[in-house]
Amino acid sequence: MKHIQPKTMMVMKAALSANRFSQLGLRKLCGNRVSAGQVSKVITELQRLGYVERSTRPDGSRYVLADPVGLLRYVALFRRMDELRAFRVKVAANEELVIEELSGKGAIFCLGTAMARYSAYYRPGEVSFYADDPAGIKNYLETAQPGNTLVCCYGPAGPAMPLEGNFTDRVQTVIDVFCDGKGAYAKPLLRELWGVEI
Repeated sequence: MKHIQPKTMMVMKAALSANRFSQLGLRKLCGNRVSAGQVSKVITELQRLGYVERSTRPDGSRYVLADPVGLLRYVALFRRMDELRAFRVKVAANEELVIEELSGKGAIFCLGTAMARYSAYYRPGEVSFYADDPAGIKNYLETAQPGNTLVCCYGPAGPAMPLEGNFTDRVQTVIDVFCDGKGAYAKPLLRELWGVEI
C-alpha cells in the first residue's frame, strides 16, 4: 500500500490542528521543516479532494478545513497502525503501573491510552505507546511476569510527534485512532476539536 510521506503528513497534521490557516502559517506550524513548495502542493491536493477550501474570512486565514473527518479517513487509507506496531506483549502489572514504569523509559502513550486521558467515557483494553527504541523497551518488558495486561508498542515516534506530557496530543490521538480503524471511539474529540458528529 502507498504511504504518506512524513513531510506531507506533517502538513496534514498542521491543517487538522489549525482549522483556519495560510500556507505560511502551516509552514510555521511544521517548524519550517517543510518547504513552501511542499506546503502549497499538499494544500492544492487537499483542495482538489474537498478537505480544504478557500476562506473568505477577513482574519488573514486563506484556507479553512472543510471536512476534517474526510481528511482523517483519507490519512487512514495510507497509514495503518498495525503496520507501525513493533511488538505486543502481555504482563501481570495493571495498566496504571505499566504507564508509570514506561513513562521513565521514553514512551509516548497513544491510541486508547491517550484517548482515555481526553475522554471520561473511553477505557482501553491495552497500554499503547510509541517508542524510539522499541527493542530496549521490549527487553525490559520481557523481564516482567506474564499476565493479562496487553502492552503494544509502535515506533518510532519521530521528532515531530505533538505531545501533551507523555501522551500524543488530541489531534495526533484522533489521527491514530482513525488509523487503527476505530474512528468511532474518537467521537468526543471530534466534537471538541471540530464540532462534528459521526
